[in-house]
Amino acid sequence: MEFVVESFINDLCQKRGTEFLKQATAGTIYRKWKIQVPVDKSDRKYDFATYYKDKLYIFESNFYRGGGSKLKSTAGEYRNLSKILKGYAEFVWITDGHGWAATWRPLREAFDQNDYIFNLNMLENGVFEHLIAP
Repeated sequence: MEFVVESFINDLCQKRGTEFLKQATAGTIYRKWKIQVPVDKSDRKYDFATYYKDKLYIFESNFYRGGGSKLKSTAGEYRNLSKILKGYAEFVWITDGHGWAATWRPLREAFDQNDYIFNLNMLENGVFEHLIAP
């Protein structure tokens, strides 16, 4: 999933003339853009981060083939992470897979609280063009 999402982020950053970090930490974000982000776990690595027009965007991505407790746990973790980062960064969760068909309630709760949750179809249809405006 990260490989697929990276191609979309890379394309967008090339169009916007900006860079992105893979496996970004609070430390690498600070060293690159001089922005401090709060941490909820020591050594947290975000899948991607980019900075454009005075806004930091932090991305997490995952794909679930089947349902189960991992989906519930991730949805709860990312609801909390979105709250922690609010005011510091735009948190973007990109998730997809058949697993969500059986475990939709946690995803619905995350939709109600997180500002940005996308799937692969949304990326293919250009949602990033609207998220990170020119």
